[in-house]
Amino acid sequence: MIVIVMGLIAIMGRWHAPTPAPTSTPAPTPVPFVSYAAVGAGLDESGALRMIADTFCQGTPEIVAELALEGVQPETMWRWEVQRGGEVVASQPATPWGRSENRIAVPVLTGGSKGVEPGQYELLVYVGDQVVGEHPFRVLDTAPRVLNLRVTDVPAPTGGASGESRFKAGVRVIYLNYDYEGLCPGLDISHTLYREGEPIQESVETWSGASQGVAQVSFQAPGDLPFPSGNYEVTVAVAGEEQARVEFTLREETEVSPAFGGIIIALGVQADGTPILPAPDRGFDWNTKVVYAIFDYVGMRDGLAWAAIWNRNGQEVAREEHFWDAETDGTAGTRWVAYYDERGRVLPGGTYSVTLYIENVAQRTAEFNVLYYVPSE
Repeated sequence: MIVIVMGLIAIMGRWHAPTPAPTSTPAPTPVPFVSYAAVGAGLDESGALRMIADTFCQGTPEIVAELALEGVQPETMWRWEVQRGGEVVASQPATPWGRSENRIAVPVLTGGSKGVEPGQYELLVYVGDQVVGEHPFRVLDTAPRVLNLRVTDVPAPTGGASGESRFKAGVRVIYLNYDYEGLCPGLDISHTLYREGEPIQESVETWSGASQGVAQVSFQAPGDLPFPSGNYEVTVAVAGEEQARVEFTLREETEVSPAFGGIIIALGVQADGTPILPAPDRGFDWNTKVVYAIFDYVGMRDGLAWAAIWNRNGQEVAREEHFWDAETDGTAGTRWVAYYDERGRVLPGGTYSVTLYIENVAQRTAEFNVLYYVPSE
């Protein structure tokens, strides 16, 4: 009998032994945050922000914000407000965050016909009572303006360019310097150069710089030759409206400064200076024996020292030095020099260059390649 009782006690002990329940760590509550924030000057036809920026021009009629929130539980209350100088100037009452919302666009400031009031603003986004995102932006208090145009023929520091109204002949680059204020990103700024009342060059820039400062742009004469003499003007326009202009003159002189034009490398040249078989992009074939450097010249006069120096792979391989003969070659025209092996052999492969000098001052350089000989298999 005793044995039976003990057995029952053992069986009951096995029946009532508790099994530990598995423990689970609760998932952390996501922390709300603004994953994207941008402001722009309204919406375009497709509903996208127009002219996204952090600085806006005076008179901007509306500013719209585009926002995306992450970690926000559906139906959680959220809101936004805009402050200027610590005071709330616009806000949205708390509303539940939708289940399917990703990005939303909301008008945050409107100014009507006079535009949004100038100032430094701060867009704050709240989830519950907690600030989860901030985005600063600014509306300028000065209308776009360009003033104090100056023209120079050297790239002087913009702050120190005093400008001139008359220049000697031979100018190849004109530099325009001007002050500006009230410029905001997205404005189109155009610079136009006129000669005798006719536009000859124009550049258009979409502004992305500071709202106030000093700018410099340049105009390059075409064809590597100087601008012709005459009366010139440069205008600057903002968003299609001319802001300012400056006039200057390039004087005509009987004596033009000596200069060489761009060099054309070719396998031959006609009597009038027309190149024959100019250098291909891949270079001349390995069996090339002679190459010509053809160039224009202006303002040359008797006795001017000039030279042509040829290099291969960075090492000088030939040079010729002369004194200009105006009776034979004139003061303007086309001339050429040639490089070849005096023993009539093909030119060795490599990277070549030729540099032209006037009075020991480098004028022009051109590079070309001669392919290396590769034996056929």
